[in-house]
Amino acid sequence: MKFVAAAALLLGLSGCAVKVKVESDTCWSGVVKGSSVEGCGYKTYDLGSMWDDAPKCVTFQKDTERGYLRLDGDIKGSTTAAYGVVSGCSR
Repeated sequence: MKFVAAAALLLGLSGCAVKVKVESDTCWSGVVKGSSVEGCGYKTYDLGSMWDDAPKCVTFQKDTERGYLRLDGDIKGSTTAAYGVVSGCSR
């Protein structure tokens, strides 16, 4: 029974990933976990475990003058500015 309880606890803790979802009607570029990324539209990134003490930081910038860029999930923010930037961190 102890094994079952320990396994359930480990499974519960491993499911606590920090995630950020990029939502946009345009293309964008950014930095996630120290790596350059780019895309268009919607994309979700897993930033690692919430139990890790290191901050999870992201930065995204629109590639266009028009449109919106929004972050949702554990890091939130938005912009409609021309070539606007959204950044944030989660622990």
